[in-house]
Amino acid sequence: MKFTRDQITFAAAEVERQLASAAEVPWFLAGMEIAINSGMNYPTMDLILDIWAEVQNQNIGRFRNTPVTFASGGSSANHEEIHRLVTNLIAHGDVLSPKEWVREFVWIHPFFDGNGRMGAILFNLLNGTLDNPLPLPKMDFS
Repeated sequence: MKFTRDQITFAAAEVERQLASAAEVPWFLAGMEIAINSGMNYPTMDLILDIWAEVQNQNIGRFRNTPVTFASGGSSANHEEIHRLVTNLIAHGDVLSPKEWVREFVWIHPFFDGNGRMGAILFNLLNGTLDNPLPLPKMDFS
């Protein structure tokens, strides 16, 4: 897939904002490509796992199995509840704005790493702006 300058700039900025290595920009773009090629405007469990596998350059997306505390000191969802919480978000999140949906997703923090980058892709999927992506709005998790 040929990416636009805006998409490449967005990917580089999101990877940098998430304090990931610049070497991860192609992985982020691969995740965007999965989202774009899905033709979907709302995420499914399979789509989330497929995007994450690309964003993290893994063979398969897997949920985390340990607790997480955010840098701000706030805690994420209980790791034993992740599958249920993500399933519920997908099933009932259509009443949320894209920012609210992604905030909930990032709070659940389903993966060990890459949740913020996933949030940026999902935010644009939900907004219908993957072709001309918008930066992920700031979110407070304290």
